[in-house]
Amino acid sequence: MKILICDKLDKITIEELQKLGTCIDVSQDKDKSKKIKENIIDAEIVLVRSDTQINKELLDVSKKLKIIGRSGVGTDNIDIEEASIRNIYVTNTPEANVISAAELTIGLLISAARNIAVANNSVKNNEWERSEFIGVELYKKQLGLIGFGKVAKLVSKRMQSFDMKIVFYDPFIDSSTENEEKVELEELLKTSDFISIHVPKNKETINLVSKEKLSIAKEGSIIINTSRGGLIDEQEVFNLVNENKLYSAGFDASETPNSGTVAGTMLTYTNVLTTDFTNGEQISGGTSGATAYVVNVQAEPKRIYIVSKSGTFQANETVTGGSSGATATLAAASVETNQSGRILVTTFSTSADAGDSLQFATTDGNAYQIQTVSSVTANGVAYPPDMSVLV
Repeated sequence: MKILICDKLDKITIEELQKLGTCIDVSQDKDKSKKIKENIIDAEIVLVRSDTQINKELLDVSKKLKIIGRSGVGTDNIDIEEASIRNIYVTNTPEANVISAAELTIGLLISAARNIAVANNSVKNNEWERSEFIGVELYKKQLGLIGFGKVAKLVSKRMQSFDMKIVFYDPFIDSSTENEEKVELEELLKTSDFISIHVPKNKETINLVSKEKLSIAKEGSIIINTSRGGLIDEQEVFNLVNENKLYSAGFDASETPNSGTVAGTMLTYTNVLTTDFTNGEQISGGTSGATAYVVNVQAEPKRIYIVSKSGTFQANETVTGGSSGATATLAAASVETNQSGRILVTTFSTSADAGDSLQFATTDGNAYQIQTVSSVTANGVAYPPDMSVLV
């Protein structure tokens, strides 16, 4: 079995992958794009991180491809619809980098608040402009989290130790928690001293924090984005920092990271901190993310199901029963809406085949019709069968 490694993986992971087949590592090649196109022809597994785009052109070239592995959560660098048509499984590692992402978010937040990177550069340039880098405290300030998934919850837990007030916006979470208050996006932007973005990139979230939304952001606030590029109007952030309407910003994700224009703009505004997609590059995070590849390519794929129900899904509802005796925990998630109500995409293992229908009863007394499908679309993204999807 030929395994094509497109982006850099750690030594331990490569050693494990070599037990499964012949590894061709082109991640460090100067002509990487050319090498990928040459080697994908007969590769059965292709492994990527965020750098490599697996598009229709490459999939057209491939002849034996069975699995595309992505280290991390986002799969927007993979043409999933084309992979679905070809019955190519796409798998990601949504759990692997959550701690690294949370820690990087906090690092950028503190550095932006205290001007650490800018002050460091000033000292190294023998400028010693101490009065320019007074900074702001986090103590008793409000942190607004846009999206309240795994990473955001880890950030919240850690920032509460700074005595920060935590609010969040997430349309798929019903209510506030004991320590975090749910608010609307506009209120979050108007009242938060620090804002951090933690949402997936899809048709609903592209430009979620638009120029219009940024116009109502609290004056002097700090904005952090360690999720995906394109979720926020980056140019407007740069403008607002330059006009001293925002205190600072920190980005680990850019809509066009390789664009000279964007890069030049980032460097012009010294109060905007930028890192080059280092979210999962930490020693433990990078290793655990890549190692999850090995688990995913060896494991029996889980089948996708559509679950239709009138009303609203409650978090952690449990589905039991059915001819196969399957059990699944359904988490409230980002979903599509149709005439039958809300549709949740979830995964669990059964012996059912595509097209089979199974009737389940749940612990809340409702009945659900579970149907396996050849492909499913959620949030504007088409997913193939037998794929573990986080939405």
